[in-house]
Amino acid sequence: MMRGVFTDKVMYHSEKFDPKVFLARIHQNTSAADLEAGEDALREDLQSRKNQLKKLVKDHFDCFISCKNTIDGNYLTLTLEKKSSMILPFGSLQCMRFGFDEWMLRIHCRYTH
Repeated sequence: MMRGVFTDKVMYHSEKFDPKVFLARIHQNTSAADLEAGEDALREDLQSRKNQLKKLVKDHFDCFISCKNTIDGNYLTLTLEKKSSMILPFGSLQCMRFGFDEWMLRIHCRYTH
């Protein structure tokens, strides 16, 4: 049915999405009242998802910070070792692995207790 250029224009996640083509092709027989109801439902769903995401971040903020700090520390370690032209020694890998294991243990404890 829709091939090529129209496919991109009616796929809402496409960069080439065209709402006019979408409405003309997909919803050509949909009433204005149904379109308005659909718009309201989509707005409510979007707001609900935003609220869920905010709650998720708020509930796990310390975990996000811990992850960021671990990633930053690992990046710094790798950057410094690369700049000093050293081959990454086993000890550094062990140190990074310990940090990851410690982080995973904290996550496990949080959700099992």
